Amino acid sequence: TAESSRDTVLQDLFQLQQKHADLRKSHTDLERYYSQWKARAEYLDRENRQLRRDLDHARRPRDRSALGQENYQLRRDLDRARRRLDDSALSQENRRLRRDLDQAHQQIAGSAAAADLQAARLEIHVRGEKIAELERLLAKANERRAQLHRVHERTLDSANRTVQGLRRDLDSLRGGRYTDRLQAAQRQVQQLTQELDSLRGDSGHARLQAAEHKVEDLTRELNSVRRQHTKAEDSLQGAQEACRGLNAERDHLIKDRDDAVQSPKRVQSRLSHHEAEIAQVGQIHQERDEFQQERDRLRQERDKMATRVTKLTAQLDQSSQDREAAISKRNEAIREGQKYYDSNRDLLAQIADMQHSYRLVRQDFDRVQDQQDSSDKNVRISSPATPRSLGNETALSTAWRLLLRPPCMAPLLNAVGKRPLPLRTPAHL
Repeated sequence: TAESSRDTVLQDLFQLQQKHADLRKSHTDLERYYSQWKARAEYLDRENRQLRRDLDHARRPRDRSALGQENYQLRRDLDRARRRLDDSALSQENRRLRRDLDQAHQQIAGSAAAADLQAARLEIHVRGEKIAELERLLAKANERRAQLHRVHERTLDSANRTVQGLRRDLDSLRGGRYTDRLQAAQRQVQQLTQELDSLRGDSGHARLQAAEHKVEDLTRELNSVRRQHTKAEDSLQGAQEACRGLNAERDHLIKDRDDAVQSPKRVQSRLSHHEAEIAQVGQIHQERDEFQQERDRLRQERDKMATRVTKLTAQLDQSSQDREAAISKRNEAIREGQKYYDSNRDLLAQIADMQHSYRLVRQDFDRVQDQQDSSDKNVRISSPATPRSLGNETALSTAWRLLLRPPCMAPLLNAVGKRPLPLRTPAHL
């Protein structure tokens, strides 16, 4: 029936609304999870920037030392590892998952619009069911109209026959034997009255009594005839009232017949307006099936996306652990470098003292060398080399050997990377 089909359609519509609400809830959970993951990524980025600032701050005073170079190398390795991480499959998978999430968001928004459209189409389907019910009611109304028409014809024939019989009875009563008897009785009464008057004038007592008895009999008969005439008039009035009732019923049936004739025209006009909607009912069912298939596909994609997000979360956790391990190693290296720097601070001070002593010795040596050059020029002009000049050269070479002996130069060579300073030796002079 129309009510059962309408209940079925409403139940399907309610189920679709519930499924749409479940999809919205799943989408909301996915967005909340994505926002949490995004907040965590932003927190890790802030922590990374803070660690980078700390690294830069710790690197500035040590850029010119061996520890600074090692720190700079570690920073370059960290940047290289970060670039590899950005170019890795995990990052690409993350970007692809973000695109899939945006597409799923758009598809869910489109599914919401499709659900609204499906609800409107189901409403059209309900209207189509109502139109079908109206068609069935129209067929029943046509059948009922035909039955009423037949009953009307039979009732009209019966009423016509009854009216004709009543009219015949009325005519018979008006011109029949009762009227003749009434007129005869009236004539007899008049004759008897005349005879009574004549008898009263003749003073015939016996004949007067007989005439009075006869008059009484005639009066009773006249009263009986009058009562019968009154009953006939009452029956005639009842027949007329029945005829009026039959005429009213006939008018009502005629009106019902006209309404029944006009109602198919109105229904036909409405049917012509809803024929297109009725034709779309099958298409709506097909689109509903397609929507259900699309919904199942979206659920499968959502499950796959949830699995990917879980894997991505695990990979991000692993990457975070690896980065934390690298950061801990870097901090350990920084602490070891600090310890090394603290332990070698005294050695650096000694190296600075030795460099200062070296500059003083070099100044003295240059001054002595200049004096020696001037004296050599004077001696060369006057005579060949003297033992004094040989003694001076011997003293200078001895001073250089004492200055450049291994125990004195070992800390300096270790401090400058085992590369001797560009000193001017006597061989170079």
